[in-house]
Parts: sequence; structure tokens; C-alpha cells
Amino acid sequence: MKRLILILGLCGAFVTGATAQEITIDKDGNFVQAATVKAAHDSIIGKTFTNGKGQTFEVFKGKRGGYYYWRKSRNGNWYKAYLKTNN
Repeated sequence: MKRLILILGLCGAFVTGATAQEITIDKDGNFVQAATVKAAHDSIIGKTFTNGKGQTFEVFKGKRGGYYYWRKSRNGNWYKAYLKTNN
């Protein structure tokens, strides 16, 4: 039973560790990994978010591509509230 759990755990680790890479094919037919460009900082995208209370917030796009807006808590602290998109 212990061996079965160990084998299943190792298989799960190998499957989750495998990620797809975006590649292109050059003129000689060789595969080349496409360079990914990450933003150096967060950026304003010029869109707004309106919550259920009618408050409007400026939307930002993070370095990793997530959308968020800055929200102020009752204590006066500012924090990022991330938006979940359906796409």
C-alpha cells in the first residue's frame, strides 16, 4: 500500500511539473522557444470597474497579467482587489 501511494505521488509530481512551452519553427525547421515579454511594472489600462454600490475604480494590469483595482479598507489600509474574468 505504501508503494502504491509513493508511485501515485511521484506520477502526480511528474505530471504537474510538465508545462507546455510556446515555440516557433525557424526557416531551417528547428524549434525555437518564443520569448515571453513581462512588464517591468503594473500599468493603467484605461478601464474602470463599478461595484454593486455604484463606486467606480480605475483598473490596473499587473506584471503577470492579472487585473485589479486599489481598494481602501475600513481601517484605512489600501490593498489590491483582483478581478476574476470569465475568459
